[in-house]
Amino acid sequence: DLDAGITERFETLIADTRDIDASDVDIRVMNGVVTLSGTVGSDAERTRVEGLARAIPGVLQLVNAVTVAPRRDTRGTTGGRDRP
Repeated sequence: DLDAGITERFETLIADTRDIDASDVDIRVMNGVVTLSGTVGSDAERTRVEGLARAIPGVLQLVNAVTVAPRRDTRGTTGGRDRP
C-alpha cells in the first residue's frame, strides 16, 4: 500500500544519506500523512530529515516532531568540560 511504500522509501533515503545520523528518527504514515519523531543532533539534520520526507511521492502532509539534542560523546570523554 501507499503508506508502506512511503515508509520504505524514507528508510532507504535515510540509510543512504551519510550526513545525517537518523538512528533515533521514527516515521509513522497514515493515509499519506507522515509524522516524524525522535531526536537528531542539529537543526540542520532536523531540516534535512524533513526535506527528505517531503520529497517522497504520495506524502500529502508532514508533521515534524523531531527534536534536537546534542549527541553524547561515545568515546567516554568529556574533553574536560565537566570537570570541576
